[in-house]
Amino acid sequence: AATYVAFYALICYPIAGATYTLDGYLVQKIAAANVGAVTVLLIVMIRLYSGWGYVGSRLQSKVIEFEETGWYDGDIELK
Repeated sequence: AATYVAFYALICYPIAGATYTLDGYLVQKIAAANVGAVTVLLIVMIRLYSGWGYVGSRLQSKVIEFEETGWYDGDIELK
């Protein structure tokens, strides 16, 4: 929730305020800022999910692939 509030208040609401400058567009300003903040959070969550998906697939694999770790580069060992 803190990330949403930070993006909403510090980034998205000022951009929406610069876009909707006339009086009477408060609902559009709030909606635009909300869409922007939710989009940023969605992108961050997709990035986290894909990163942890890679870690999970490595942990569940039957073999260990050594990548750029020393003299045994490219070596494949059974767990």
